[in-house]
Amino acid sequence: MTFICKLLFLFCALIQVIFAVTPQRTIGYQKDDPVLVECAELDDIGKEVIDSQGEYVYKPMPNCIETRKPFALTYGSDLVLQCSLREFDSFYLHLEISARMDKPLRCRIAASKDINPTYIPLFLHFQQTSDAGRFVKLITNFNSIFHYRAGFISAGSIYSGNV
Repeated sequence: MTFICKLLFLFCALIQVIFAVTPQRTIGYQKDDPVLVECAELDDIGKEVIDSQGEYVYKPMPNCIETRKPFALTYGSDLVLQCSLREFDSFYLHLEISARMDKPLRCRIAASKDINPTYIPLFLHFQQTSDAGRFVKLITNFNSIFHYRAGFISAGSIYSGNV
């Protein structure tokens, strides 16, 4: 019996070496780490772009004027963020289309800092005030809430509202 156990152990060790099986290591966020927000790319009529495999095409939000970095939330911190966008940036135009169509913008954040993370979906719904002709005035104050534990985000929501 012990010979069979030793043989089985040796076989498992060989399989592990041959297939280079390594345990999956996950990397959680630390307090104040940036959590990048990516949003689905939109075409000229506001339809989400889908790749050849049927997946949405995501890209990081544009750089904020204040930080010159893509918009990111701050893990584990309760603070006010400001991110101004250039008026005619393609993303700004996507916000306008989204508001006019009364359709939320499909976005996502990584649940962890892994190389191939799981993503948490976020839907940004932009409320607007009166539409005076071709201009749309968006309510630009957003609140967010995220559930996390030990460096990993499990769920979240971002919604617009007045301060």
